[in-house]
Amino acid sequence: MAVGFPAKYEEVRPYNLHFNYLSNAAVNALNSLGWKYYALTPYQFSAEGKMSLLSWGETMAINIFQDGTVQMLSKCSFPLQWFDWGKNKKNVVRFFAWLDYFLSQMAYAPGNR
Repeated sequence: MAVGFPAKYEEVRPYNLHFNYLSNAAVNALNSLGWKYYALTPYQFSAEGKMSLLSWGETMAINIFQDGTVQMLSKCSFPLQWFDWGKNKKNVVRFFAWLDYFLSQMAYAPGNR
C-alpha cells in the first residue's frame, strides 16, 4: 500500500518488442479493463479509474518507449489522499497482466510467427 501525497505506484518493464506492437496490446488491455482512456500520442495514454468507497479514483499514465520499455504510473486523483489501500499497485498489476495476455495472443496470430 502506497503512502504519499498523492499515493501512487509505478512500474517499468522492458519488452523485447517493437513499440507499435506494444501500443496495440496496450489499447486492447485498456479496453479490457474498462478504463476511460485517451491516447495523447500513439505511445502515450492517460486513463481514469473509477471512484469507490476507498478512493476518489485514480489517474494513470502509460508510456511506451522506442526501446520497448513500458512504464505505467497509477496515482490517486485526489491530491490529499495519502493512503491508497493497494489500489494503485492493483491497477498497475492488472494492466500488465492484460498487456502480457494480449502480447501472448498476438505472438500466435497468423503472420507473427
